[in-house]
Amino acid sequence: MLRSVLRFFVVAALCVLSSVVDGQEKGRRKKESITAESKKTTGETPKADKSAVETKTVGDKKTKKRKKGPPLPLFQLEGMGGIGLNPTAYVINPEPIDERGIFGLPAMGTTFVFHKNSGYDLTAVHVSETLFKRLELSYSHWNFQLGGYPTRIKGLTQRLGVPGGVDIRTRHIGVDVFNTKLMFLDENAWGIPYIPAMSFGISAKWNQDIHKIDRRLGGYLQAQGYRHDKSVDFVWTATKTITKLDIGKKNILPNPLLLTGGIRVSDGAQLGILGFTGRKQATFEGSIAYFLNDWIAIAAEYRGKPSTLRGDDDAAAGEPDLGLVANEDDWWDVAAAFVLSEDLTFSLAYAQLGDIGDVSANGAWYFQLKYEF
Repeated sequence: MLRSVLRFFVVAALCVLSSVVDGQEKGRRKKESITAESKKTTGETPKADKSAVETKTVGDKKTKKRKKGPPLPLFQLEGMGGIGLNPTAYVINPEPIDERGIFGLPAMGTTFVFHKNSGYDLTAVHVSETLFKRLELSYSHWNFQLGGYPTRIKGLTQRLGVPGGVDIRTRHIGVDVFNTKLMFLDENAWGIPYIPAMSFGISAKWNQDIHKIDRRLGGYLQAQGYRHDKSVDFVWTATKTITKLDIGKKNILPNPLLLTGGIRVSDGAQLGILGFTGRKQATFEGSIAYFLNDWIAIAAEYRGKPSTLRGDDDAAAGEPDLGLVANEDDWWDVAAAFVLSEDLTFSLAYAQLGDIGDVSANGAWYFQLKYEF
């Protein structure tokens, strides 16, 4: 766990440092702009500030100042723009920085999920880049710490007669996730206020360790339905921001409300942490978020989970119930996000994650720091 905490704080420190440096740079530019304006009023000729985006000149044309909205959405677990468990249709940091409107600035973040009783924890590092204001490319690396799971495996197999028990020789599982998300329909398209933003996303996942673990367990996971260490999720998502809700002649919604719903097609066991079965299932996921003010939002999420591994709960009569793999449960959480600056956000959540492996992971805590350049 200590290594996971250190990873989280190292990336968090980089996010904060980037925010501080960026803030100092913006302060310098503002100061130079004020100085130049002062010199202009006194008749002095100011020197050109080539580093300031606001005053940069190309030929006879001045570039427009880049519009920067709040640093939302956040990174969801797989690394797409979203809240915590689920994506939204919106993309991260979409405003382009070039004249042709192709490239946005990147974003990075780190997520730490911790459950005390099970000893499980997950550290994730995320990066993203958005093209054409609608095509989001992102990558995440997960490091899932197994806690006492290897020790429990060794003790159980020893009691079943394996001399010395089975040592899976690792205490973590690494997963790489590569995402592509296209917002193919703009919110309020064709001037119709009831149309949500809609996106289609692909998450390609590679589990680096599960095949080795299964081999050391003598094919136990294969007997439960595990087939692959790589697979792809497909996600369709719709998000609508409601800014006004009239009952009679009174608006009862003083701040924005975000509603999101989506369908995910996946064969991942515990998101792919326990591998992939090749039997894809469609599940529903959704969220609701409300802005208390310009810098605090609260949210609740639900994520349906496919029952891809058979689980020892479904063991046939006469087959050994090893108790190492339980059936999956749907996930839900309640979350809060804080906009610390125009580039930096911090979020936390309390999550019910059901059974993972052989123990319950209900009551997990989720923390994330995200920075947009």
